[in-house]
Amino acid sequence: MTSQPVTEGLHTRSSNHDQRQIQDRGVTYYQETGQAGRNILPSINDRPFREYWEEVPGQIHQGVVDHKLMRIKPEVRGTEKEAGSSKTEKKEDVWHVKTPGHETRAEKFKRLLQKVIYLITGKSYKAHFYDNRKILAQRECLAAEAYKKAMGYGGEYIYRYSLDEKQQDHCVASKDLRGYYPGDTFFHQALFPSICQFTDDHNPATNLVMRRFLLGDQDYLKLDNYLFKQAEGDELAKVEEGDELLTGKLISIDFGMSFYNRFSLPENCSVEQFSEKLLRPSRLHRVQYRGQKTLLNMVEQMPGEQVSRSIQVALERIARLTDQQLGELAEHMHQPEVREAMYEVLQFKRAQAKALLKQEPWPVELGAGRGFSVL
Repeated sequence: MTSQPVTEGLHTRSSNHDQRQIQDRGVTYYQETGQAGRNILPSINDRPFREYWEEVPGQIHQGVVDHKLMRIKPEVRGTEKEAGSSKTEKKEDVWHVKTPGHETRAEKFKRLLQKVIYLITGKSYKAHFYDNRKILAQRECLAAEAYKKAMGYGGEYIYRYSLDEKQQDHCVASKDLRGYYPGDTFFHQALFPSICQFTDDHNPATNLVMRRFLLGDQDYLKLDNYLFKQAEGDELAKVEEGDELLTGKLISIDFGMSFYNRFSLPENCSVEQFSEKLLRPSRLHRVQYRGQKTLLNMVEQMPGEQVSRSIQVALERIARLTDQQLGELAEHMHQPEVREAMYEVLQFKRAQAKALLKQEPWPVELGAGRGFSVL
């Protein structure tokens, strides 16, 4: 395992929630909750959870994890800058706050069965995936920010860890994105007949590379985990037959199952081999999503040459991630050994991307005691 996941003095650089903020206003709370350590990103709430967040009304898709719509309390909004943004928090800004560990009984039973199966079959990194709620929440935030970093999104796309110290809950707070539509509505042609093509960068193929290859996400096929909009403007307009087609933009959300799969590749894998595996669902997913629309159905709507071009674009973006960027991403993990392991996993994925692009030799596979083994 590498001993240097981040560079010396990382917090002296500008970052979204850095040491200066700890010194300015959160030092007591962060010290009391054990979040004032070196090279970690503390929770977005710099004071007790119930003093920072307030629940707001609104309709949401609950899924299997406890999920609330919340906003930062007015008395806090007037005194601090929003995480990841230079603008003061506005009253209408809404966050989705999820609490891993608060699942339905059916989901907990399913996960217990999965754990037993994976222990028997020797896949311990999957068997222990849900064991630590703190790691679950922080890993999801890391995955979302890694996706953002590679895809080049702006400050409005934010995932942050939030500690509920009283309940001992570890939460994921994600900023609500406006002007986007649920991924499955792409196929409701009566509603959105105009979205029939995508940009070269924010499309189903680039998202497939990011989620399945870089993040090892188990739920990369599920359309609930995507949002789309017109590439220009916030509103989707209906069009009549014969009207000019509009270009769409697709992004990923909900990264709770990231790093559940390794997406193993053969040594010296070619881009052609990589693309073939990427575009072919696993046997489990073929059964799980039989008869349903998935991300791969979206990819099928794209011209073949654009799919190839977009896969190349996504690999190039991953290959361009710097050590400093990977180190800053690893700061989401508070435990030193997990932070180091996460840094090593991200480095390995970047090295694979470079090798696929013929920029570097094929990297040595992550072995026992490294990377995934402690995640």
